[in-house]
Amino acid sequence: MSKPPLFLMRAMVLWFAAAVICGLGGAYVGEDVVGALGRTVGHNEFVLRALGWCWGGLPFVLIAVAFFLRDRLAPVRAWIAGVLAVWLGSGSLLLPGRNSTRELRFGSAELDALPLAFGWACGIMPFFASTFLTILAILIARRLFGRLDANRMNKLAIGLFTVWCLLTTAGLVAAFAAPLP
Repeated sequence: MSKPPLFLMRAMVLWFAAAVICGLGGAYVGEDVVGALGRTVGHNEFVLRALGWCWGGLPFVLIAVAFFLRDRLAPVRAWIAGVLAVWLGSGSLLLPGRNSTRELRFGSAELDALPLAFGWACGIMPFFASTFLTILAILIARRLFGRLDANRMNKLAIGLFTVWCLLTTAGLVAAFAAPLP
């Protein structure tokens, strides 16, 4: 089994570091960051939802685009992987701690944190749903057909990509149209 490229290993380390730093640091600066975002957009719920979706969902869309353009992006792929990894990890700023609540984490900015976090969740949930469906589809396909040949694997990939596109679109629609919890 071959090892992943070094730039992917570095991206994983960057993602983990950003997630830990933003997760722990969010307890101290979460109120200030979310409050500043809210003031910047005039506390507009629609814009905060859009920013939240862009914070959580847009990196996955850019990862898909980078995957399809990987030959053209070869000279800068390490930088792109690093930036996207840090972008994804920074979303942990919006997650309350284990013994915390949204009110304690964001204080006076809690009203801005709700639409921002909701948009973020709508952006990131298609990734988890797609990952689950991919694992399920591969397990079922291998159970039915045994080892998958290139043609079946290609059809499965096209189907799963279509499902991912639909789920991502549904997440975007939900970020703007669904009622806040």
